[in-house]
Amino acid sequence: MKTKTKSPTNLYFIFFLLIYFVVLTYLAGRIYIWEDESYSLNTSSHNLAEVLKLSYNFEGQPPFYFVLLALWRLINSSIFFARMLSVVFIASSAYFFERLCGLVTGKKNVRWLVVVFLLNPFTVWAALEIRLYALVVLLSTLSVYYFLRFYIENRNKYLYILMVVSLIGLYTQYFFVFLITSFAIGLLIFKNKTIFFKFCLYCAPVILLFLPNLIFIPDQLSMAQTHLNVNVKHIFDVIRTPQDFIMSLGSLPLSQLSRWIIKIPFILVFGFAFFKVMRDEAFFNSAYKKILKLILFMLFVCMVLYIILVPSLSLIFQEKYMIITFSLFVLLFSVLNVLPKTEIFFGAISLYFICLLAVKYRYPEKTYNFKLVSDYIEKVEMKNEPVIFYGKSILPPFNYYYNGTNPLYPLPAIKYDKDYYEERITDTSDLNKEIESINSGNKSMILVTESITGFKYKKFLTREMIQKSLRDHYLISLDSTFQSRNSDNFLRVQRIEKKE
Repeated sequence: MKTKTKSPTNLYFIFFLLIYFVVLTYLAGRIYIWEDESYSLNTSSHNLAEVLKLSYNFEGQPPFYFVLLALWRLINSSIFFARMLSVVFIASSAYFFERLCGLVTGKKNVRWLVVVFLLNPFTVWAALEIRLYALVVLLSTLSVYYFLRFYIENRNKYLYILMVVSLIGLYTQYFFVFLITSFAIGLLIFKNKTIFFKFCLYCAPVILLFLPNLIFIPDQLSMAQTHLNVNVKHIFDVIRTPQDFIMSLGSLPLSQLSRWIIKIPFILVFGFAFFKVMRDEAFFNSAYKKILKLILFMLFVCMVLYIILVPSLSLIFQEKYMIITFSLFVLLFSVLNVLPKTEIFFGAISLYFICLLAVKYRYPEKTYNFKLVSDYIEKVEMKNEPVIFYGKSILPPFNYYYNGTNPLYPLPAIKYDKDYYEERITDTSDLNKEIESINSGNKSMILVTESITGFKYKKFLTREMIQKSLRDHYLISLDSTFQSRNSDNFLRVQRIEKKE
């Protein structure tokens, strides 16, 4: 009797997965948190009623992820364990992405597609964020998989699962409605009206259960709206997102020349592959070609919805808001199966992603090394000397690394609500009043400022204005800067004492 042995390909894939998740786990414990992650930690540290309240009124998001994170952190409240929830979501996404690729391609080079999916810097970024994005990757992958199962087999059980996943998706990120809309229009165009109306009928309970969110959406919209003019540039930001998902051009600050050096080979290879798929007689009536057309159409619908929504609602757009489409864009790598020596192309893309990741994660910081800054402050601070922060994005993450005994004060006081990002300090007079309002009984204070501009607005005060005001009103006996190793931004630590 012959015993089955694992093929070398299977062993290589298992070895890759083992190394990948070991490295991912190592990075999850090594990288310092940044502003948004500190908000997730704060929101999820309360009881469930407060988690719901903060999700809607501060995070500006529906609450499913934050409730899940709060329950997860009951086991262990550490930063590392909170980040591991996202790693679990990405591992689950990879499993269902493999099944999705098998459904679409007929199991041709499925594992190469999973490798490309996992090595994509956007996937790694989502896995290392204590935010909802890894969960959205999982839910969107699940929804596309079960939608295609329903599309191909027209079996109600897949529609039931799809509706449950869609409801969870809507309670995780509102943009999930774009994906559901693309499903509906796809059925109308590529199937028939009967299937379309059937899908809409099954969506009715999902819509009804989602309705309570409408109470909060107006205030949440105001939190995500910019007070600057939305112009053509913002629309191009939406249009550029697909290339960032496929080529990861946004993962590093690359020059225009470097971007084109990367773009040209991708454009040539993908262009030739798409041309060959559409012209090759072997693919002409294949199920793959039909599914590929449907995927391209759904992506087109989602893109149009984003292009319309962003300027019409004056939304602050970031590519991560399009994460519902990420799995679909990565699925487009399947067209490379039509090329000869396909493994060479997949191997080259994987190597390219590995190089990007090696550069991106060579330093353990996303914005600033808060551990280094907190260690420095603990070293130089005096007893009962308050540490004050001008800049909302620096105190929340700093809190998780500071082990000193002195009080920490934000300028102005932080209130986690829908007006969090409103700028309340509009000139140097306001800044001085805020500083003077801190009555510690100590002559000196440590002031920490950051170099970046505001979120919704450009900050009213420039670095030059702040420093001039400080020199006019205070004696500065300590002045150190801490440069971010991943950007041009820096933190500045100063000891100030009121002039007599």
